[in-house]
Amino acid sequence: MFQVAENKAVFKAALQEISLYFPKQGYIQGINFVVGYFILLDMNQLEAIKSFIGAVTHPKLMLIGNYEDDFPLTRLSCELFWSIFSERSPDFASNIKELNIPD
Repeated sequence: MFQVAENKAVFKAALQEISLYFPKQGYIQGINFVVGYFILLDMNQLEAIKSFIGAVTHPKLMLIGNYEDDFPLTRLSCELFWSIFSERSPDFASNIKELNIPD
């Protein structure tokens, strides 16, 4: 599908528009997979842009926080993971932490 010049142009334009919509983040690594999926679902450029923006700014998801400075949502997710993991499997969590693997 993306071998066709018209589809490539729509894909590229959608990614550029999204990076302009989020100027602080600019182009976000990995959005091409999500936007590409929307386009494969036969969404036009505007539909793909609106769908992506809707998904990353949805109040229950706020996925854009994964891409903001200092990655606040990613940090929160890691803290929550370690908290729950340590509570449910303290010995295993302790062994993992001893390996000093960065989050």
